[in-house]
Amino acid sequence: MKILFDQGTPAPLRRALAGHEVDTVYEKGWDQLKNGDLLAIAMLNGYEVLVSTERVFVTNTTCAARNV
Repeated sequence: MKILFDQGTPAPLRRALAGHEVDTVYEKGWDQLKNGDLLAIAMLNGYEVLVSTERVFVTNTTCAARNV
């Protein structure tokens, strides 16, 4: 499973997800993208899960119509 960590997601959490492909937005060079754009590019790149610590991410982004 491809998993993307948004900024602020604790990197040590990656160890608990052994066996999955885990990247961070910083590693991908996407750290300047706004939430909606980030979600769109994550989907285009095959990410199945986006982990974020932002409380407003879900309320400010239309997640219902997306597969991530």
